[in-house]
Amino acid sequence: MGFKSMLQFWQANPILSFCQLASAIGMDGVPPVLVVSILREETISNNRWDYFVKTIFVRCVTEHFPMGWMIGPNAEYRSARVYADWAAIVGKERPSAIGDRIGTLMPNGWIPTGVEDPIVMKLFDGLIIALRPREGT
Repeated sequence: MGFKSMLQFWQANPILSFCQLASAIGMDGVPPVLVVSILREETISNNRWDYFVKTIFVRCVTEHFPMGWMIGPNAEYRSARVYADWAAIVGKERPSAIGDRIGTLMPNGWIPTGVEDPIVMKLFDGLIIALRPREGT
């Protein structure tokens, strides 16, 4: 693969879906949630929680809207899925204000290019993205 870590691989492939990432690292047939779990642990151990929160959002958008934000059938439903999937993966540590920003800052047809995409930066601007310590730690 040529990468020292899963985190480096994810950073080099900023918009691949979870299934595409699993396939690219030779984990065909492995549930994508396992790949996400590995990345979660690696970002926590490398103090990169902000990257995890943003890259999960980007990947949820590109997975549900491969032709661009709000393009295609059932767009309203799929926009709700973006937030729901992102919130479920990130968990309680997600910045809650993002839900209010999704519909207003993301133009129709937009496809994110990664966590440094100007719209992603604007969506998360000023939000606290911090990992709370786990109970008992």
